[in-house]
Amino acid sequence: PQTSRAKVRGDFVKKALSMNFDITVNWSGVRLNNPYRPTIDLPDPFANQNDEVDQLMKDLDVIVPEVSTA
Repeated sequence: PQTSRAKVRGDFVKKALSMNFDITVNWSGVRLNNPYRPTIDLPDPFANQNDEVDQLMKDLDVIVPEVSTA
């Protein structure tokens, strides 16, 4: 739903995966795994915007995904 934190998660997933980032997403948070960034908590199920996630998505434009050598 566009009126809940699902929108925040969905926007993050769409952008991060389109840029080949490794991410973790659950009901109440999102995290960039590689390069590692701490989990951003999304405690309010009715908040369809989050400043921290917005900034992380802007940062994705300049962060380079790390390539695993294993």
